[in-house]
Amino acid sequence: MHLDVCHLRDFYYRTGLGRAAQRAIREQVLRLWPEADAQTVIGFGFAVPLLRPYLAKARRVIALMPGQQGVMPWPADLPNVSVLSEEMWWPLETGMADKLVMMHGLETCENAPALLDEAARVLGPGGRALFIVPNRAGIWASSDQTPFGFGRPYSLGQLESHLAAHGFRSERHSVALFQPPSHRRFWLRSGPLCERVGQKVSKRYAGGVLLVEASRAVFGPRGTPAEAPKRSPLRILDGLPQTVLRLWPEADAQTVIGFGFAARRVIALMPGQQGVMPWPADLPNVSVLSEEMWWPLETGMADKLVMMHGLETCENAPALLDEAARVLGPGGRALFIVPNRAGIWASSDQTPFGFGRPYSLGQLESHLAAHGFRSERHSVALFQPPSHRRFWLRSGPLCERVGQKVSKRYAGGVLLVEASRAVFGPRGTPAEAPKRSPLRILDGLPQT
Repeated sequence: MHLDVCHLRDFYYRTGLGRAAQRAIREQVLRLWPEADAQTVIGFGFAVPLLRPYLAKARRVIALMPGQQGVMPWPADLPNVSVLSEEMWWPLETGMADKLVMMHGLETCENAPALLDEAARVLGPGGRALFIVPNRAGIWASSDQTPFGFGRPYSLGQLESHLAAHGFRSERHSVALFQPPSHRRFWLRSGPLCERVGQKVSKRYAGGVLLVEASRAVFGPRGTPAEAPKRSPLRILDGLPQTVLRLWPEADAQTVIGFGFAARRVIALMPGQQGVMPWPADLPNVSVLSEEMWWPLETGMADKLVMMHGLETCENAPALLDEAARVLGPGGRALFIVPNRAGIWASSDQTPFGFGRPYSLGQLESHLAAHGFRSERHSVALFQPPSHRRFWLRSGPLCERVGQKVSKRYAGGVLLVEASRAVFGPRGTPAEAPKRSPLRILDGLPQT
């Protein structure tokens, strides 16, 4: 879900809010990295607003922009240093970067592990990388009116663990964008004051973006090498029952598929990255360990498909949606349940809905439409706060009833979008293929 480079350019260079965001983030970058004399500085995503201070004294500055986003010439008054690049294959030598800045790259990437592995390859010994991502607890990630309202936001713990899994060691962090994401003149004028107060009051929670500086974690070899044992294939479908459970009144004699962690389904697929558990406990098992983008199901076999904790945490959402479209049969319906970007459940990592990529309704519907789904209707749930306190647990049903009457889109913690496969009929008038007359190729042969 990449933003177009023109949208990013217009925000940062042609709006007051974008210029204020650029200034606030750049101040924190310069506080962490005051100089880059005789060093190679690489930017990825849309990091050009932060690279200008290093143009004068750095040995080399290169601004990589992924193909899904597009590229623009930069800087305008100097020789161009921006390069259009593949997201996971950068045209750079191994270990050539002394400093690496990534902004609007990690949160919108469809394959974050491969991107981080490529960043680790390019970062040289002793080099530092600065990852700038939307803060899950901040208000900038809750609105899709700015570029920080797209993609996957992170809490500090989520980002640090994600970096550690790909060879990075977190060194220090900072926060920026304490002013509200509003274009109103009052908030634009109050921006510097909000930043000063915010830096003194909170170093983690209130800011709109997180900045984490990391280095490559280099470990020496340990132990003795051992050959990995060969695994025999598991016959994962042998234990599936042949009968269809009647879970919904309107699902009689239909095949219902669940993906992610969707309970009470006839076949519950669980991705390998998540793991699998036997379910249900009191009936024959119907849960299946599956590859995320290759399901062990026939094409068009599903009448109903429920996806929860699958789309937002998937590393390759387009491939997952294409696989869901393949499995969903003609006339079938799919129900996608995702964290609501505007809800408070997506802002906290204390529940499973605080992980992965939240969506606004428009973002989810456009994402589905791009992969062959047509949205039919939607709903919202989880209006109670994500708290374990007894008062809120008892007030949950009341919160749900009031929330359903007051708000159908914004306040709920999760969005539920029902979609069908978009089938397009042939257009225009059918044309009959011209009939070819046979060639009399043997007429001239002698009769003898």
